Amino acid sequence: MSEKKGKFYWVPHVIRHDFWRKFFALFFAMLVTATVYTDKREHENDSFTIHNVQPTLRLENGFVWKIQNLQQVSLSVRGPKSKLFDLKPEDFTLDYVIGEQEYRNRNKNGRQYVTLRAEDVRCRHPKSALLQVLDISPSEYTIAIDKIITKELPLKAEYAAEDLPKGYSVRSISFPDVKKIKAVGPEHLFRKGMTINTMPIPLKDHVSDFSTNVRLHPIEGLTFEREQVAVSVKLKKTHREEIGGMKVVLMLPPEKAGRFSVEPLNPSTVKVTVTGEKNTIDQLKPEDLLIYADLTNIAGPGIYKDVPLRYSVLKPGIEGISAVFINPLAIPEITVEEKTGPLSPALQNLVPEEKKAEVKKPEEKKAEVKKPEEKKK
Repeated sequence: MSEKKGKFYWVPHVIRHDFWRKFFALFFAMLVTATVYTDKREHENDSFTIHNVQPTLRLENGFVWKIQNLQQVSLSVRGPKSKLFDLKPEDFTLDYVIGEQEYRNRNKNGRQYVTLRAEDVRCRHPKSALLQVLDISPSEYTIAIDKIITKELPLKAEYAAEDLPKGYSVRSISFPDVKKIKAVGPEHLFRKGMTINTMPIPLKDHVSDFSTNVRLHPIEGLTFEREQVAVSVKLKKTHREEIGGMKVVLMLPPEKAGRFSVEPLNPSTVKVTVTGEKNTIDQLKPEDLLIYADLTNIAGPGIYKDVPLRYSVLKPGIEGISAVFINPLAIPEITVEEKTGPLSPALQNLVPEEKKAEVKKPEEKKAEVKKPEEKKK
């Protein structure tokens, strides 16, 4: 009698043998494969960008902002987007302390900058461990900072001369205690030839030398080691005197004086007003001043308009003259003509060689030699 066939006799023995164990093994294998495949797809697509991240830059001691840059950057990140769907720019921080190195750094445009690095980014998100920062754009973050320095600057006195009583002027102003003041501030505020000015020194009602304290004029951005300084002011009494009928002379170099002649000057005399210290003016005589019309630069004969009048003090060692005013200030018209005839030997030595060729010597007449007359036969 043949063996009775089972219910699933048509299923191969290799499958029917230990069927349930094999079934669950296959099920779990498929489940793991699906999970790995899903994770792989998610990781392939989860590279994305976070915009509007604001770096935080702090300055070392001794540096200040010229212009504070509020430029924002973008972060290229990678991670499971499904788990990081709530990421915000505020979740990221990028902190730097900048100083001497960044102050000296210059890019191709001549601007200061700091280099931002992806490894310096910090994330405060609860699942930040799943996140990787790949890149920062822009990584060259431009800045504008300045260095605090200390410099000694010279003092300069400020005053209004018109505040003095009539007839007085300032002889000198000095600083008996200090000649320079230390100033502290950003380097770009210091310029070549810079001074620290005082506030206007009060001169009203002063007719003699005096000393006082005066405040320094503030400069925005700088601090001074002191707020005021002592000044010593010396005054002098001025005197004014008019001298009329001063003769005007002509200024011509010797080589031109031998070549040119000048018509009489009109006006030939002028009025001169001299201002200065009273003792000096009292000792000044008309012959101590020379008033002249300057024709040293004339090129040749012609009519010269508005030739200025100048003055010179002939008395040696004289001091205390503050101003000389000539009225009128110029000769309206001066006519210069070429001289005819040979120059004197003394003037010929003053004429340049190229000019001597222009001066022709008169031709000497040869003596006529008369033939003796033949005797008449």
